[in-house]
Amino acid sequence: MDVLTLLQSPQSYLWAVLLGVVLHLTLFRYGEWDSSAPSLISAFFTTQLLLLGFLTAYTPSWTAVLLAVLHVSALGMCVLVGTFTSILIYRGFFHRLSRFPGPFWARLSTIYPTSLSVRSKLHLYEEVQALHRQYGDFVRLGPMELSIADPRAIQAVNSAQTPCTKGPWYNGMRPRVALQNSRDKQEHSHRRKVWDRGFGAKSLRDYEPRVVSYTTGLMNAIEAQKDTPLNVTDWFNFYSFDVMGDLAFGKSFDMVKNGVKHYFMNSLKTNMTMAGYFKHVVWVAPIFRSIPILNFEHKRFWKFVNSQVDERMKMKPDKPDVFSYLLEEYEKQDPKTAQSLLNLQADAYLIVVAGSDTTAATLTTLFFHLATEPHLLIKLREHVDPLFESDEVDAGALSKSKHLDAFINETLRLHPPVPSGVQRLTPPEGMMIGDTFVPGNTIVYVPLYTVFRDERNFKRPEEFLPERWTTNPELTVDASVFVPFSSVMVAAQFELSPKWLSKALGFDVVGARPVRIGTGQIGEVYRIELEYGAKTRAGPASVVAKMASLDADCKAFGLSSGLYEREVRFYQEVAPLMTTGPIPTVYRVERDEESGEFVILMSDNAGRVGSDISGATLEEASLAMSELGRLHGLILNHVSVEKHGWMRRTRPWAPTENMVEYWKRFKERYGDRIKPEHREIGQKFIDSFEAYHAALDASSAPTGLVHGDYRLDNILFGDSGGLPLTLVDWQTCYWGPVLHDPSYFLGLAVTPEFRREHGEGLLKIYHEALSASSPYPISIHECKAGVRMHSFTGMRQAITAASLVERTTRGDDLFLTMFERSCEHVVDTKALEVLPPPVPVPHLEPKELDEEMHPFSDHPLHNESWYFDVVDIDQQVGVWVRLGVIPNQSGSWYHALICGPHIPTVGVIDFEAPHPAKDLVVHGGEYTATHEAEVPLQKYRTTVKGKGVSFDDPAAILQGGAGRPVDVQMDLLFETDGQPYQWRRATRYEIPCKVTGTFSWDDHSFTFTKARGQRDHSWGPRDWWAADWVWTAFHLDDGTHSHLVHAKARGGDYPHLGVGYVQKEGEPLVEMTDVKAAAEMAANGLGVSTTITMAPLPLTFYVKPVGHAPLCLMAKDGRVAKFPRSWATITTNDGRKGVGWLEWNINE
Repeated sequence: MDVLTLLQSPQSYLWAVLLGVVLHLTLFRYGEWDSSAPSLISAFFTTQLLLLGFLTAYTPSWTAVLLAVLHVSALGMCVLVGTFTSILIYRGFFHRLSRFPGPFWARLSTIYPTSLSVRSKLHLYEEVQALHRQYGDFVRLGPMELSIADPRAIQAVNSAQTPCTKGPWYNGMRPRVALQNSRDKQEHSHRRKVWDRGFGAKSLRDYEPRVVSYTTGLMNAIEAQKDTPLNVTDWFNFYSFDVMGDLAFGKSFDMVKNGVKHYFMNSLKTNMTMAGYFKHVVWVAPIFRSIPILNFEHKRFWKFVNSQVDERMKMKPDKPDVFSYLLEEYEKQDPKTAQSLLNLQADAYLIVVAGSDTTAATLTTLFFHLATEPHLLIKLREHVDPLFESDEVDAGALSKSKHLDAFINETLRLHPPVPSGVQRLTPPEGMMIGDTFVPGNTIVYVPLYTVFRDERNFKRPEEFLPERWTTNPELTVDASVFVPFSSVMVAAQFELSPKWLSKALGFDVVGARPVRIGTGQIGEVYRIELEYGAKTRAGPASVVAKMASLDADCKAFGLSSGLYEREVRFYQEVAPLMTTGPIPTVYRVERDEESGEFVILMSDNAGRVGSDISGATLEEASLAMSELGRLHGLILNHVSVEKHGWMRRTRPWAPTENMVEYWKRFKERYGDRIKPEHREIGQKFIDSFEAYHAALDASSAPTGLVHGDYRLDNILFGDSGGLPLTLVDWQTCYWGPVLHDPSYFLGLAVTPEFRREHGEGLLKIYHEALSASSPYPISIHECKAGVRMHSFTGMRQAITAASLVERTTRGDDLFLTMFERSCEHVVDTKALEVLPPPVPVPHLEPKELDEEMHPFSDHPLHNESWYFDVVDIDQQVGVWVRLGVIPNQSGSWYHALICGPHIPTVGVIDFEAPHPAKDLVVHGGEYTATHEAEVPLQKYRTTVKGKGVSFDDPAAILQGGAGRPVDVQMDLLFETDGQPYQWRRATRYEIPCKVTGTFSWDDHSFTFTKARGQRDHSWGPRDWWAADWVWTAFHLDDGTHSHLVHAKARGGDYPHLGVGYVQKEGEPLVEMTDVKAAAEMAANGLGVSTTITMAPLPLTFYVKPVGHAPLCLMAKDGRVAKFPRSWATITTNDGRKGVGWLEWNINE
């Protein structure tokens, strides 16, 4: 029988059915076919046309052609019948998921969950919750889909360490691939690093003013409609889309302003609604897009998005937004591909969608609860109203409100952004989720709406109870399941995968479930519950991992302060020597030197933490002192500072000038809550701070490794592993007088009344335990003397901590308690009798070698600057010069400018100057500048010759004006006219000077013979865009010189910094402990006036700017700082007059 005869025979229908079965069993059972739906349809009809052509080639009549058409159609239908019959039988009875319970129809087709979405009007999550209540934790939701409500699935499926990948739903935007849609983990990781820059702590602080402005607009719009019904869902969408449009496209959609829905929002809502309906039938989307009449709106939508991206790429916003970082990465690509542009467009779309939709939905549901449960509104207002007492809302303080955070958390718990869960695909080999094996290539969802309303995880789960996140944590059974955004992040550098843990522990770990514990700000701590293979030996049920903070600012502090290094090195080098000490067992320590990331894996000594405010019981205090004595004995026997040089810290406490500032803030913060007698003790301690610590340094008291913060918050009592007490948090350890720790404990961890009754007995307990193991005798009298001398340490800690950590009600109570107890400890031990009297502390002076260029670090903003300022009041002119070498940027900065009320502002402005060599000669494109210390610290000459620019209006410089070209020449000699002054808090020095020389341009020339001046030199990382400040250097007619600075870091509730000096020949230089400057600026950005107060001198400077020479400072990442600089006249509150320069660094 030939092929033609066979195709025309009745048996061909049977063969067609069998072909369909074979296609399913050999082809369609494997791989992903959702995206190929249009291709499959095309292939099907193309095959039929080819077959029809083959058959009709041999037919003599139109009747035969018609019969051939019917025959081919029937064959096609038979293939489809065979394919779908095989699919349905296989899915219904033989599929690898057949053992999982669920509705029968869910086994056969994804049309089943789609029908639930349609029936419930997109409330599929409620249908899924009902299915879990009927069938249990594992429900077969579709032929190849499982919904899993087992709490252990959160970590197994959604964590960064999961072996699962994203499912086929994420192909829905192709050919565009946004970050969210990237299914390749390596690609996603690379792109995520770029996004992390846009959403880092610093970037978020920079966005804050814009968000506040839109929030104000929303509040005004709502206020304007207060007497009419308001659709808050619309307005919250207007608000969130406006904010995210600004951060994505560099401009708002103006919906809050106009009160009208924008096309983008309407179209996006339509697209997302369709995506919700077709979430489980993703093959529908490619079919729709292949049909022109159905694809019109889709094309129109992306045409709009692309146009917005094109516009944004052409513009340079005044301030960086999220898109700035994505665009910067795109611009680095060489060559740029069509795919990379498509991905950039998709990421811009994602910025708007990810931020706006979730924000609007959360705000809507939160306000629903506040409106329907008035007691919640009253409770929330009790906590947030105090933050709105001034006209200007402190967004930083608001963002740190734990009670507001609790309301948001509870909203997200009851109404998670992805209630049915995100789509994930199990690895080909399958995986264990809890106690259940899930086959490979299975689509899985973790329905957060169901998990968050499960009594196994949250008590009273259907109620809105924000106190479960604050005062009533017992309402939360398992906080680890609360991951509202379907992602569990543990560590940036070290992934705590079962493979890594197996290597670290020496056991076969097959499952790991990390839960964040503790509330530390500097580091992240996780308890990791472990699962072991059935055929292997089991290790500990859980371990604890400590790592660097995920917050960039906290991490930077931990690195710069050495806290991370000390703790890592303690557990690496010292803990192994303390095998019988009250220290956790250390399984593994890893540290990446380049990034600063680290992980310390240790035993989980799940003990009970005491209360520093309530104070220790006699049993706790006795055990703590006994274990401390035993620990110190072990340290004196086994630990040597010669072998561990990192322990030796020249000064493990804040510098004196810092403590003066901290004490001032402490008094201001707590006011009348500080008893007068305690305030007097505190003042005496601060006055003698330098002398006190000099006496400690000179003491012959026994030394060893000091914990540094031995109090109840860092002690765990009781443990099933056998240790009665475990001491943690070794970040503050240092080599010093060991009696610091027992004195610190007795002063802070017990009440004064308790200490007076039991203190002597507790010290004897410590002494006995110490003597039992110490390599040399330490008498009880030495212990008493040491406790007496160190009774001030708790006071020092309370004052310091109150200034450096986030302010909370409990924190205030704790710090006051610590201070009061320490003061009483000082009184009881008569420690004031051994407190050395205050001694004057000489100011620091620079060394001659400091005049030269210093070695530079690899910090991108490392900067070494030389400044020179001149004022000639008789000629009514001033000059300032700056060389700023920025070795890790493309160019350095050089500026030399003259200004005055009767002349234009003239000089050289170059932000891309060639980096000079050590001779500090700058060979600019059209100028040459020199800098030379002819006699170090005594005479310095600086010159420039070449082309410059002139501005009739100096404010034009701030606006980016070009100026007109001029020829410039300068030769100035600075001769020291006072005491050189080295800063204590930074690598920088200042020198008052007399100045002679010339400055000329074109046919104008000025000669200086008796001008006043200042020069300074600074080196180290300098981020101009991280702080605002006022810098000044003034010279009074009576020969007094001053240098005063008021600075404040941007973002957060950071205290201001006030430093400087006032000096006069024949009198001691007086260092300032505080400086405050209040400035008035004109609309054009120039200074109008500034008032400066200082301490300890009761002086006030009234400053009137006269000549202006400003700059506009642009960071590479788009940040902008306006830098108006002016020479000025001043009048003091005691009638003296003078001149000098001042600058305002103002970040936008």
